[in-house]
Amino acid sequence: MSTAPGMTAAERDYAQRFDARRKNAAAHWRTALRREFPEARFSVRVDGRDYITASWTGGPSEAQVMAVFRALREEHQGGIPRTLRTRTPEEAEAHKVKTQELANLRQAVEEAEHNTNAAIDDVLSAGQAGVDEAEHAARVEAMDRANEELDRLIAAAEELEAVLKAM
Repeated sequence: MSTAPGMTAAERDYAQRFDARRKNAAAHWRTALRREFPEARFSVRVDGRDYITASWTGGPSEAQVMAVFRALREEHQGGIPRTLRTRTPEEAEAHKVKTQELANLRQAVEEAEHNTNAAIDDVLSAGQAGVDEAEHAARVEAMDRANEELDRLIAAAEELEAVLKAM
């Protein structure tokens, strides 16, 4: 749980209680699903305020999981979460793969940021050192290529984040 620096003590207390309720809800739902379908392996996460995401391997159909969800939702009137998102084992695996792809892209963005900053420093130092015009132009071109690569990677990461959010 994160809290904003300017939060009052009452706001921090509310945020901590809300976070604890979310974790308790996920644990309660996971336990209920495991009790109902002991042969299956479940992963249950509370996403934001209104969603719970359940994925599993083996055992029940999506309709059977939804029936348990509806019963639990009625049991917890007014509680969180209110909507269940399910993932088949294949969807859960695809989500895991995309999450790893995003981690790799973020690492590539960090490296591209480093390369871009190094290219900028190189152009600045070349200007101060008084290199000839052709050398300076080559360094500027290298800087532009590094910056274009950084922009491409950032756009790819943002696109993949949107895909993951929709999964």
